[in-house]
Amino acid sequence: MKNFFKSLLPKKNHFIGIDIGVHQIKAAEVKIVDGFPEVVDLKNMPAPKGVWTNQFDEENLVQALKDIANPVLKEVITCIGGEKVVIRVVRLPRLSSKDLESAAKFEIQKFVPTPVDQLIVSHVKLSDAVENPGHDYKGAASEASEKIDKKIDQEGQDVLLLAVPLATLYQYHSIFSRAGMVVTAADLQAFALWRVFGRNMRGTVALVDFGAKTSHFVLVKDGLIKFVRLLPVGCKVLTDFI
Repeated sequence: MKNFFKSLLPKKNHFIGIDIGVHQIKAAEVKIVDGFPEVVDLKNMPAPKGVWTNQFDEENLVQALKDIANPVLKEVITCIGGEKVVIRVVRLPRLSSKDLESAAKFEIQKFVPTPVDQLIVSHVKLSDAVENPGHDYKGAASEASEKIDKKIDQEGQDVLLLAVPLATLYQYHSIFSRAGMVVTAADLQAFALWRVFGRNMRGTVALVDFGAKTSHFVLVKDGLIKFVRLLPVGCKVLTDFI
């Protein structure tokens, strides 16, 4: 268990993570004690009105970050909201790393109207024939099914495509910099959800993170992400209904 936590956490033993949501800003200060993470401080405060829209006042957000952060910790880990990111799981042939990078940029254009030269496009291989050898089948029919599954694994692979506008990343770095902090890592909310709850799960599970106006839905099978979506429904809808 200790090695598992070590694989998730940065090498530093004291750091802060900040999540800027449309309703609240949350900050978690964590220390590593004997190889295990301990939350030593949690803070939250209302986010400036209209945050991450085209009309919000960045200076109000900068001041809010100064108020919520620990002035001693200059390096911060944050996550980029799903509404700013396009995430899709696609099936691609087995390609070299260079060809897979080109294929990712080509495929993402099917889902994003923004020109690819204005995006940061990345990809993550979600499955591999060696890592996903199939299940323990019994009987002649099951053996045939296993061979089909292995053939599919050899012919293709599941790849998670990610696209973030360059302007969004510049905005994140600029806002934190003006608040006196340096962004050392920018994660995706869906990935964070998977790392904490899904990567060691067996079977098929659905992970859902309800935000104020949007929710993240991640479908995981045997520890591998199979489906990711941002749902345009959050806790505000439930609160208004109640």
